[in-house]
Amino acid sequence: MEPTSNTQRPGIFSLLQQLVEDVQRLAAQQFRLALHEMQFEFGRLIRIAIALAGLGVLVSALILVLVFAAITALHEFAQLPLWGSSLVIAGVLGMFVLALGLYAKEQVGRIRAYPARTLFLVKEDITWMKDRIISPKT
Repeated sequence: MEPTSNTQRPGIFSLLQQLVEDVQRLAAQQFRLALHEMQFEFGRLIRIAIALAGLGVLVSALILVLVFAAITALHEFAQLPLWGSSLVIAGVLGMFVLALGLYAKEQVGRIRAYPARTLFLVKEDITWMKDRIISPKT
């Protein structure tokens, strides 16, 4: 008995089934990539938060001690009243707070809330598939 034409060469349904399987596999890989990218960004966010919390506690204690020392030194050496010494030190601290705030704003702006690289790759894959499907060569 001769084999039928369906077993001799792949038919359109077989090709479509392979195409669907490839698209499903690609979608699953893209999903895993997006998940991995978001986990990486979330881990980065947690590390930044922990570092900022520790930094905040240590800097607060350090600043408190330095402020008292600076107010006392300014009062003693410049013969300023305590309230005047306190205002001068507060102005200096204000400049540091401004600089630190600008730095933190810049760092927060660098955090991505979406998987940018994965979205780029998905767009490339969609464009490639459209080109392959629409192309007169296939």
